[in-house]
Amino acid sequence: MKKTWYTIKDGKIGRVQVTRENEKPLPENLDWKLSPTNNVLHEETPIERYDANMRYLDDDEWLKKQGRKDNRGCWYHKEKTGETKLIYGIDETIDENQYTKEAPIENEPYQKFDNKKNKWIVDTEKKTRAEKENRLGKMKADVEDAERRQIRPLKAIIKNEATVKDTETFEKYEEIINELRPQITALENDLKSA
Repeated sequence: MKKTWYTIKDGKIGRVQVTRENEKPLPENLDWKLSPTNNVLHEETPIERYDANMRYLDDDEWLKKQGRKDNRGCWYHKEKTGETKLIYGIDETIDENQYTKEAPIENEPYQKFDNKKNKWIVDTEKKTRAEKENRLGKMKADVEDAERRQIRPLKAIIKNEATVKDTETFEKYEEIINELRPQITALENDLKSA
């Protein structure tokens, strides 16, 4: 029957030697320890990765023994949405005050991380503001478009060459402008006060 011997150096398996039943490992002056089982031991492996029977612990068992959690995987920054950090090593740590393993809401540009709920939520304040700014931009573009469309009929009116259609076109766009301007002012005031 074979026996497995090992030494420990700096908290790691130093040397490994397999002997026959009655043989001793060489050189004998090293502090050899006999493994209670004939499990395969690997040099340079931290001794803490083995249990009392010198069985190699898988990652989950080892982390549990250490009282630690597995940080491997993709982490997401809680404030800088879209910034990620990949953890590959089992020994790597991460600042969980800044990062979370909870993935952000897909296809939602306006979100924030809620530490109390430990999840991403829609940032309704930013989303509402962005929607208002978008609406304001569209209304301003509509006013500019209406003003451009009034130029030709206005020239005809000034030259006293306007047709009924020119006058109707001018009036149609004037109504649009007069309807949108107070809405633009109200929306601008609303955005300033927010």
